[in-house]
Formats: sequence, structure tokens, C-alpha cells
Amino acid sequence: MEPMGKVKPARRFRFVTKNALKRLGVFFGLIGVMFVWAYFALLLMPGRTFSGDLPPATDRQKELAAELNGHVTAWPRRSGCAAPSSRGA
Repeated sequence: MEPMGKVKPARRFRFVTKNALKRLGVFFGLIGVMFVWAYFALLLMPGRTFSGDLPPATDRQKELAAELNGHVTAWPRRSGCAAPSSRGA
């Protein structure tokens, strides 16, 4: 038992411990693995770049292009905006 007048020194809180450094290493390692995964899964394009002339469009592709162009130009007219082709772009 200690005397009544004596106060024990407070125990210092340590921020940098071996366990804290291990946790930080695991955390940053996981962040690194996530960046590598994101590069390969989300950014890296598969296959090779196409080079050369495109094959001619089929009749069905030409019909679809005309139909889609009609939808793209009709929607702004119905909503009160100018058609995309009238903007001069």
C-alpha cells in the first residue's frame, strides 16, 4: 500500500506501436491491391485496337441508324429545345 500523499505518474499513451504499424501496413497493402484490381478490371481495355477500313453497313444497320437519328432529333423538339443538328456543332 502506498502513502496517501503520493500520486502515481500517469501512463503515457503511445500512438506508434508495433501493432499499429502492422495494421497500417495491412491497410495500405489492401489499398494497393484495390488499385491494381481497379486498373485491370476497370481501366485496362481488352483486345487490340482495330485498324483498317470498317466493313460496309448492312441494310439493317442503316435502318437502325435512321431510326435512332429520328429519336435523337425528335426528343429535343418535343421538349422545347432545339434539335442537336441546328446548333451548328
